[in-house]
Amino acid sequence: MPKNQLTIVGAFTVLATVFAVYSWAVLGTGPKPDEGSGFVVIESEKQHLVTPEMLAATEKVERTTAPAFRAEATDGKAYDLAELTRKGPVVLAFIKEGCPCSIESQPYFNRLFEAYGAKVPFFGVIDGPVNRAGKWGRVNHAAFPILSDVDLTIIHDYKAESSAYLALVSQGGTIEKLWPGYSVEMLDEASARLAKLADMDVQPIDTTGAPQGEMLTGCPF
Repeated sequence: MPKNQLTIVGAFTVLATVFAVYSWAVLGTGPKPDEGSGFVVIESEKQHLVTPEMLAATEKVERTTAPAFRAEATDGKAYDLAELTRKGPVVLAFIKEGCPCSIESQPYFNRLFEAYGAKVPFFGVIDGPVNRAGKWGRVNHAAFPILSDVDLTIIHDYKAESSAYLALVSQGGTIEKLWPGYSVEMLDEASARLAKLADMDVQPIDTTGAPQGEMLTGCPF
């Protein structure tokens, strides 16, 4: 290719990159530019609010037997729900690779883990293989192991329609609560329920920046 044509192609590449960054950062459209993480964030033109139908569906799941599973996690171990719940309650946070809400909700779920994780094991459940789960966890600073659910068996069994769902499974294997998204009020409720199940005092959770009033959910699985 002639030198002048290479210069033109290079200029267009730079302009396209600048426009992509501007579109995401300023206009709020288009995927988030890949900053070396290997992930492209799914385009989200508006926030996903939890609907009354989603709330009703999660309420039907509560107080039912938690679906059994055995899955490989990012810490190199395989976890069996029956073994876990013989010892105490368990929390499952559902993650969709590339979903902005999964990324935005993770710091709040980390804070719940930091407050109660000594007595209640937490796990992410992601729609991808272990290597991708590990990379997602590192990039997004997940404080707990992430289970691989490539075929979405766990996700579908727990009726998680989208990312940012959070399930609290009590000792013995009953779904105590399934939240279809997150908010200040949801995080406060989760903290109170975890404290009760773990026989602890309620711990303060920093909910700064979390949605108030209505729960936000993520991208559909």
